[in-house]
Amino acid sequence: MGFRTISAVDHGAAKIGLHGAFNLFSGAQFLKCSEDLLTTPNIHELEIDMHGVEQIDDAALDALLILREKAASLHRHIILSGCRKPIRKFLEAANLQ
Repeated sequence: MGFRTISAVDHGAAKIGLHGAFNLFSGAQFLKCSEDLLTTPNIHELEIDMHGVEQIDDAALDALLILREKAASLHRHIILSGCRKPIRKFLEAANLQ
C-alpha cells in the first residue's frame, strides 16, 4: 500500500491521518500537507493520527521534528495520536512523544 494523508479541519483543530510507510519518500508529502494546515488562519492545534502507519524511519522522524519547529514558531500545538507500540517506542527513543 502506498502512503496516504487524509486531512480535516474542525473548530480550530486540524487532523492528519497517515496510512502506509512513513519514510523518506512520504516525508515531503507529509510536510506539504501539514505546513498548509499550520498556516491556515485560526488553526491552533494539529493532530497527527498515526494509527495507519505501518513503518517509520529516520527521514520521517526528521519531518516530524521540522514540523514541531514550524508549529512552535507559529504558536501551534502538535499532538501525535494512535501510535502503534513499535512506532511509539521509536518516537520515544528519539524523545518525540
